[in-house]
Amino acid sequence: MKNTLVVLALAAAVSLAAGCRAPRRVVIRQPERTLSLTGYGEVQTTPDLATVRLKVVTRAATAAAAQESNSAIAAKVVEAATKKLGDKGKVWTENYTVNPIYKEYPPNYRYPRPEAPPVTGYETRNIIVVRTADFKLIGPVIDAAIAAGANGVDALNFSLSNPVKARGEAVTRAAQDVEAQLKALAIIGVRHVRLVNLSVGLPQQYPQPLIFGRAAIAASSAIGGPAMERPAVTPVRPHQIGVSATVSVTYRIE
Repeated sequence: MKNTLVVLALAAAVSLAAGCRAPRRVVIRQPERTLSLTGYGEVQTTPDLATVRLKVVTRAATAAAAQESNSAIAAKVVEAATKKLGDKGKVWTENYTVNPIYKEYPPNYRYPRPEAPPVTGYETRNIIVVRTADFKLIGPVIDAAIAAGANGVDALNFSLSNPVKARGEAVTRAAQDVEAQLKALAIIGVRHVRLVNLSVGLPQQYPQPLIFGRAAIAASSAIGGPAMERPAVTPVRPHQIGVSATVSVTYRIE
């Protein structure tokens, strides 16, 4: 009996000790204070490369006929452009499509309309690209291509053959913009910071599209429109182009 009381006493003591443990310590951490900034930089520079996209569009009752006429005209356009360029540029095909032409219904057409509009013909579209660094050849190339049967010019853009230097300057200006913002924020007490993240946006080169003479919108009889009168030489005036960059940073405020 005595031994039993001892065992019970010990058990009670252990239970009491377990219930009287010190409470678990909880540490509450304050969230880090961060500051995110984005700087923008852009430089204007003179382009040294021109890219012209010529289009040859033909339509016919059958896909084969549209392709055949398009191939004949495109061959003449490529030959004329290549002859004007000589060894001062390149000519290649960028895109080529053949698509059906569906009957169009007027907005006030009474229902029911057929589930699949009937095919009235086929259109073949060929985009021919000309690239040169000799800007004096752009006008003559366009005129020669239109005379050879091209329907018009989809686009004429100017760019840089090597934009590395301009991109570096744009990134530098973007970083300077971040620095200026950080200095301005010192007025409201943001003085001690530590850089924790940095990213540079891919610098973009923005070619400036050119609006030039009527040769750009000349229509060919191949798609049913009358050819417009062309100026003797298509005028071409290159613009400066913009190269931009962004620098995004995150600081920890200490």
